Amino acid sequence: MNDVAVSPMDGELASVSLVELAVTRLTQGVPRPVDLTFFGDAGQADRFATGVRLLSTLVADATPVPLDDFFAAGDLLYQRPWVAERLVALGDFLRTSPDSVLPVTRAVLETGRRHDAVDAFRGQHRLRELRARVDRLWQEIDVLVVPTVGTTFTLDEIAEDPIGRNATLGRYTQFANLLDLAAVSVPNGFTDAGRPASLTLLGPAFSDLTLARLAAALTASVPPAATEPTGPPTGNDTPT
Repeated sequence: MNDVAVSPMDGELASVSLVELAVTRLTQGVPRPVDLTFFGDAGQADRFATGVRLLSTLVADATPVPLDDFFAAGDLLYQRPWVAERLVALGDFLRTSPDSVLPVTRAVLETGRRHDAVDAFRGQHRLRELRARVDRLWQEIDVLVVPTVGTTFTLDEIAEDPIGRNATLGRYTQFANLLDLAAVSVPNGFTDAGRPASLTLLGPAFSDLTLARLAAALTASVPPAATEPTGPPTGNDTPT
């Protein structure tokens, strides 16, 4: 009996169909090397390269893709007036009950007060420009693969610099909502230091089923031994 994946629109999908669709129809976008950074974490870099090689055996074609526009959109989320949008719901609460909000969360939200209506319209115009360029990219590729995170941190490391390190963790994903993208994260084994790795598959809005099919095919292709760490996690791998 075949394993099946369940689609909310089409019901059951035979797993063999998942692999066939991935191989025969999809063109995969891969970030240019110049756009990839792993923040000194050689283990995550190695896992990403391994995952991309495996993924390339499942799709019909692969092509390098620049990430400049994606990163520019991601920067809008916290460095531009979209933070101010959150004050619509939370501004009064912050004024009347500031001590009820975590200091780091409050600090991020308060940056929204720096922006005015001109900033909001300027940000919207910039986002439309970036969306138009990214939308044209989907005429060339069906899916874009990126690292889910470039490196990992312990809870203590996050506590030392919560804003900076969360920005690092979000480098390859925080643009997805503003660009109206679909995304699915797929486990991608463990580094030699025992830290988990994963890939994120990105596509245009409403490509969820395509991404789910490819994710299922990729997961089915990973050797069982690669899904378990070889020991307890230690520090991140550093470049050799």
